[in-house]
Amino acid sequence: MGWNSVCYCVFLMIFAGVVWADPLVSESEGEATKVTKEEDEPIPGFVLKDQHRSTYCFQPSSTRVRLVGIGDRHSAQWAEGWYRPIAARYGEQVEVLAIGALKTLPFLWRPWLRWLLRREVEVPVLLDWKDEVVPLFDFRPRELCIYVIDYEGKVVLRLFGKASEEKLAQLYALTDTLLKKEERAETLEARVSK
Repeated sequence: MGWNSVCYCVFLMIFAGVVWADPLVSESEGEATKVTKEEDEPIPGFVLKDQHRSTYCFQPSSTRVRLVGIGDRHSAQWAEGWYRPIAARYGEQVEVLAIGALKTLPFLWRPWLRWLLRREVEVPVLLDWKDEVVPLFDFRPRELCIYVIDYEGKVVLRLFGKASEEKLAQLYALTDTLLKKEERAETLEARVSK
């Protein structure tokens, strides 16, 4: 089998994946969901690698509020609408994690995707190839899912779909509240230690 045959087979597999795959764009606007007391179990720790093959270890308790975004190939185009405003508002005050839900991505496309992410995306994107982490969250395929996680590792807010002014306002209000609670606790600790 020559290179021409190999190239032809790869072209056919890619063409078949594009033609018969589900549509790449979801029209869902999504919604916001506050987490109820019955649901507020901490997210267990996990380990994933990013596009640079660096390992990230998630621990339930943290010294910072965390914002976790999970998306698949259908919702990836909405990520920037969430991440840019969050980064502009909070900078290093919060930890922002991006997780790719990639179990449905054809195996042969994985090296290409990792290469593309290394080349085009500056921030780490944790790659969940085997669906090990995504089920820990209330992930909805075809919708970018944003989770606000408090200092104890509990999801306190879920947002789904495209970013909107209303959803960003909800995220900001809750995140600001969590950050103020931490500032008050630090101030109280400083007073007690004096």
